[in-house]
Amino acid sequence: MDQDNLEKKEYNSQDIISMWDDFHSVNDKAHLSGNTAAHVLKHLNIEEIRPAKVLVVGIGMGYECFYYVSVGAEVWALDISNRALDRVKGSCKILNTREYEKLPKNYFDLIVEFNVINHIGDEDFKEQLKWVVGGLKKDGVFAAMVVKPIEPEYNERWGQSTEMEKCVVGAHARKHEVFVKWLEEFGGKIVWQGECFYEVKSLGLENYCVHIKRV
Repeated sequence: MDQDNLEKKEYNSQDIISMWDDFHSVNDKAHLSGNTAAHVLKHLNIEEIRPAKVLVVGIGMGYECFYYVSVGAEVWALDISNRALDRVKGSCKILNTREYEKLPKNYFDLIVEFNVINHIGDEDFKEQLKWVVGGLKKDGVFAAMVVKPIEPEYNERWGQSTEMEKCVVGAHARKHEVFVKWLEEFGGKIVWQGECFYEVKSLGLENYCVHIKRV
């Protein structure tokens, strides 16, 4: 995905929810991550996992949802945008992020979150961790792409930016130790971490993937 191109796009939405609804209404693949399911599974290192029950957090164009449905899994889709959820309605069980409390506990073999965490502000992300980690089976895997800042490029670029500005290009980056601390607060632990696979120096960001277990 071309992050620099995202930065140049205009957005006129009044809030984050309506912004994502607008992106979904026009199938804006640049903002919705047009990555194929194969691409996501490869980078998340979950190609060999055969889950019975899957939760996809932030569904984008729905590719991961449809893939796991096609191989016989029970798939739940969680997104901030009802227009996003309309893509997979009828194929998946759908929940809006304002309905976290409806997620079952100790239920999912696999939770997939790719290019989403970096679009979420701190308080919303901690709320997500509380419910999502709790929904993971003890032997399940929460596979996620995480973004961390490259300093000082990140501070120079985003020091005075608003929540909306960071959200639109996925610039909500946390230091790794902060991410680990929050995970531990909500009962999660990193059991595998991949190398940085994508760096955007102009935005001061680098991406890596992790596997999380519930402890």
